[in-house]
Amino acid sequence: MLRSLWKSLEMVRGWVAGDPAWRAADAVVDCYPLWVCVALHHVAPELPIVMRNNIGGTKSLLLLVPPPRLPPTFDWEELDTFWGWFADFASSPSCRVAVGTRLIGEQIFWQTGVRPEYVPMVMLHLSGVTYSPSTDEVLLFKNTHAGFERFAHLLKQHARAARLPLVVQQELLEALGRPLEYEQIAAYKAVVLVPHVPNNAAFADLYALHVPIFLPAEPYIYTWMWANSAVFGGPTLFTAGGSPMQSRAPPRLWPEPPAWWLQERSPT
Repeated sequence: MLRSLWKSLEMVRGWVAGDPAWRAADAVVDCYPLWVCVALHHVAPELPIVMRNNIGGTKSLLLLVPPPRLPPTFDWEELDTFWGWFADFASSPSCRVAVGTRLIGEQIFWQTGVRPEYVPMVMLHLSGVTYSPSTDEVLLFKNTHAGFERFAHLLKQHARAARLPLVVQQELLEALGRPLEYEQIAAYKAVVLVPHVPNNAAFADLYALHVPIFLPAEPYIYTWMWANSAVFGGPTLFTAGGSPMQSRAPPRLWPEPPAWWLQERSPT
């Protein structure tokens, strides 16, 4: 478990020193966690890097340890160092910051002064796979929310009463011992999806597959999609001392925008 920015840098430096393929690469795309991109640029500034963020928000830029809490040994004095490294990364002509949703883009801009390039999730990996129902069963998609088990229990009771063949994905995965193939998901008559984060990649997958999707209606959906807001730097993310872990880079550490950045324009 990494608890120091400097230890993380040494780890990445070891990767580059130990494998010549790193420096021989034409480009590095989609580092995760995202601080790896920043550390990699600091170690090998000649490498072209695209930092791509699909789901996690501004929290993902910084955390060196798994959520939801940082250990007491984390040195917050390293934070300004990280923001300086991120500014160098973002202003480099060989690096780009890209996001899959406007929500994440606005978070990163607010926190760092960097306007990421918005590249929507187009789900190219699903080309050739489309909705082809071969059963009357409805799939209840998995969810990591703490209250989902109770929700699934109640939904199964209602499904039995209505004689609706409902399949719970989590139970199916435990029985199979492996993930479902996209072709298998596309074979269900419909999918019930309860999003546990504001930007659920499963929704984009199902939408691309053209599978009929049932979602909670407003305002009930918000009790689910914002509850696990830690990955978006929301109110459920706290330090070990109990304070909200939301930090903004000081203006002096914001990068100067180079000419190739997209600039916001006033309406004419």
